[in-house]
Amino acid sequence: MNRLLVCLIPLLPTVIAAQDNNATRGGEAVRTEAVRQEGKANANDDWQQVAPIPDCMDRGILYALSDEPHNSSVMMRELHVFPKPGLYRVANRKGPSLDALDDGDDDHVTLKVVRGRFVVQSSHDDRRENRQISVWTWDGKLQTWRYWVLAPSGSIELRGDIDEARQLIQFESIANVDEAGGSVAWTYSLAHEDRYSWKAQYRIDGQTRKVWQGDAERIGEVHEEPKDNGRLIALISVGASLIVTAVIVGLCILIPRRLEAKPGQSHEG
Repeated sequence: MNRLLVCLIPLLPTVIAAQDNNATRGGEAVRTEAVRQEGKANANDDWQQVAPIPDCMDRGILYALSDEPHNSSVMMRELHVFPKPGLYRVANRKGPSLDALDDGDDDHVTLKVVRGRFVVQSSHDDRRENRQISVWTWDGKLQTWRYWVLAPSGSIELRGDIDEARQLIQFESIANVDEAGGSVAWTYSLAHEDRYSWKAQYRIDGQTRKVWQGDAERIGEVHEEPKDNGRLIALISVGASLIVTAVIVGLCILIPRRLEAKPGQSHEG
């Protein structure tokens, strides 16, 4: 179960947006409602013009979607409720409840559109097997939002609907996510174009056991890579330590030699 949670948590990217003020909420509500109505009116056309949803969204499919290039020139209207594609920095927090959250490590993810119908979120990791992948789409046939998360066993599917009053999409896992009978509830904000908040809850028998929450901010384009300042600082630190060590070793060798040479020089004089 712990292994599954480690893979699932960072992928549960997003929820409960911090909204600046009532005017912002009102304006964004109008934008989201307009997009929703436009998407609903064209749903029967749009989902037929883009790639179909595979019958089985397994690990291979999720990896393939993650590897495909971003292309938003043709996309379902419903997808416009998501933030802008791009590079995002995510500040994570986790704990047993909302009242006891500890700061976690910051993360970077790329949000993009592929095949005209999928919003794909991928983490940045040098090793492909460590990549964290999430995929969302609107299912015109089922009239619901669908969301898949990469997991050790394959993938986990959640489904949800828009909460227009709170400007959110709320998801629930459609089956147990582990042998303990756990489920996941996840909420995604619709309020802003270039940032979002998220909240995910892991539950057993309706009782919340863990909570993850975070804030994401758009910092670049889809093709950009995160600047790994932490790795640079670590390399500088290691380099400085090696230099200091070399100097100390050199002094330890040089000083005794000079001390041994002084008595002889003094006698010859």
